[in-house]
Amino acid sequence: YWLEVKLLDENGPPENLQLDQNSIDEHSPIGTLVGSFSVQDQDLYQTETYEILEESPLSSDGSLFTIEDNNLRLARVPDYEQEQFVLITVKATDS
Repeated sequence: YWLEVKLLDENGPPENLQLDQNSIDEHSPIGTLVGSFSVQDQDLYQTETYEILEESPLSSDGSLFTIEDNNLRLARVPDYEQEQFVLITVKATDS
């Protein structure tokens, strides 16, 4: 008798998270596109989701950014004098 054994591919996490643009003009309106995220994924036919885990410094006015699909957008109007640089930690997850 011959038996067939099916080998299943283990789902690997997405790698090499990148943001194609990382600067924005002061006083840009809410919703302005900052940049788009991309990852490399060894698994075919995956859909990635992105989530902001941390934003530093976090202003008393709240978070500066939001993510829609793979796009980083402004959640509020930025002020250069208060926040010249904002560091974010982003998590990418595949389906």
